[in-house]
Amino acid sequence: IGGISVLLTGNLFQLPSVQGDLIFYSPVWINFFPLFLTTAHCQQEDQPFYQMLEEIRMGNVTENTIAKIQQKVQEYNFTDNVLNTTHIVGYRNKASTINDIIGSYLPSVDEHTEPYELVAIDYMNNIQISPADADKLFCHYTNFPTKATEVIGTARISLAIEDTKGYLSVFSFHQARISNGSDQKREEVDKKDIAQTYPFYLRH
Repeated sequence: IGGISVLLTGNLFQLPSVQGDLIFYSPVWINFFPLFLTTAHCQQEDQPFYQMLEEIRMGNVTENTIAKIQQKVQEYNFTDNVLNTTHIVGYRNKASTINDIIGSYLPSVDEHTEPYELVAIDYMNNIQISPADADKLFCHYTNFPTKATEVIGTARISLAIEDTKGYLSVFSFHQARISNGSDQKREEVDKKDIAQTYPFYLRH
């Protein structure tokens, strides 16, 4: 349309779409002239690891590769560098569990101080709706999270914020925003003497 050439690139060996069919089944696919790159150039400096990735990419995983992966899983220690490690898991509920564990590491006034869980609340026709229903309504209009864990520490308020996709970040309060339904922001609190904290992220 309009004589404009369109160049699309992508890794078609990625996992199937969460929703919808693969691009091969799209009606517009027949309009494209595909060119397939057959040689991967990432991780070439580490040939054993490169070979493992190639096996997984092609779906022909050898027993040796499976054994190496299982050994890595068994040797992995979750408590090592937990605050600055990106964890990739298969399910949102597992990501939420890890998020909660890491949130418990936030500095607080004392070890007996429990974190506060902040959940966005919204109403429709003067009736309170659940966070799950609110997520469905507002997820297309904002990427603000709907839940946060707040820990009151010495001269700081730290927020562990988890979005609807399981990503977790820690911010000082003045950086943070939480989707409160149609308001799309957290209500104001006293920001005096709030110190900046480090960010970290989780994804699945």
